[in-house]
Amino acid sequence: MVAPRRAAPWVDAGLLVLRLIDAGHSPAAAERWADGVVPAWSSVSEQERTDFAVAVLGVWHHMAGVDPGPQRAPLVDVAHRWVEHRLRDVVTPPSGPRTTTAATGVGPVLV
Repeated sequence: MVAPRRAAPWVDAGLLVLRLIDAGHSPAAAERWADGVVPAWSSVSEQERTDFAVAVLGVWHHMAGVDPGPQRAPLVDVAHRWVEHRLRDVVTPPSGPRTTTAATGVGPVLV
C-alpha cells in the first residue's frame, strides 16, 4: 500500500489546468477558469505556476521514456503546450552555441 502524499492545496487545480488544456482550452483560458473557481489556485504566484508546469513536463516526459504507453505522448504534449505558454515572455537566447571558460580553467566549454 502506498502511503498518502501531501501537497500544496493548489496542486489539484494545477493538474486540472492540464486536463482543461487537453480538452481543448487554451492554456490562458484554463488558468483563467481555475483563477475564478479555485481560491487556492488564484493565490499561487506566477513563478510557482511556471515551476509547477515545468516540473510536470519533466516528470511526464521521463515517464514516457521509462514506461511508454499510448496515454504518455499526449500528456507530454499537453504539458509542453502549458510550459510554452508559461515561458512565452522568456527571452530566447541568441542562436548558435555559446562558450565560456568560467570555472573550468581549461579553455572554452560549450554551454
